[in-house]
Amino acid sequence: MKTFAIIVAGGSGTRFGSAVPKQFVSLAGLPVMLHSVLAMHDALSDVDHDIIVVLPADQHDTWRDIVAQHRVTVPHSVATGGATRYHSVYNGLDAAGAMQVGDVVLVHDAVRPLATPALIRTVRNAVIDSRHAAVPVVPLTDSVRRVTGAATVAVDRKTLVAVQTPQGCDAMQLRHAYFDLVPYNDTLTDDASVIEAAGGTVVTVPGDPSNIKITHHIDLATAEAIIKSRQNG
Repeated sequence: MKTFAIIVAGGSGTRFGSAVPKQFVSLAGLPVMLHSVLAMHDALSDVDHDIIVVLPADQHDTWRDIVAQHRVTVPHSVATGGATRYHSVYNGLDAAGAMQVGDVVLVHDAVRPLATPALIRTVRNAVIDSRHAAVPVVPLTDSVRRVTGAATVAVDRKTLVAVQTPQGCDAMQLRHAYFDLVPYNDTLTDDASVIEAAGGTVVTVPGDPSNIKITHHIDLATAEAIIKSRQNG
């Protein structure tokens, strides 16, 4: 049984407001994306695994420079990203090569640098135990309203959760969904939605509130504080 970890980085830094894509911005002395790669490698160090980093073609050289500068020894391969997250995951699956029955795929956002090895292993184990796709989720803390045109209506937040990554799935099932069953449309925002569109089942596991996604500068400051807190025990 092998685990394939596909780490997807497709951002250009537009929303982040930086000349540097947010996956390459420094966080506690390391590029954001490198934190994600190291966490995945740490989590899977005791099992057979491959790590595939998916980046836009014009960022491959930057990543190679980062690997050299930080003397990264984690074995991994690099695939070229697509126009959307769906297409980037598709390309990552294609680059992963042959997969066998029982293999697991974990798809992780490169800009979630604080995913813990414990959370990563929890998602992987949920896939193995349930034989379904698995996603980590956290409760919503803000009030939520549904907007329809000019009208809004309150939604009971107890019925909603926020979805994180890594998202896990049986490797053969995920490949079949992407390659054979579910053509792209703009409602497919993550791997769970692709699996559901293919008729599969998605189970949830408790996520981690500290597993934040770096989208704005305030997120980077928050991530720095979380790292310091972890270091101080």
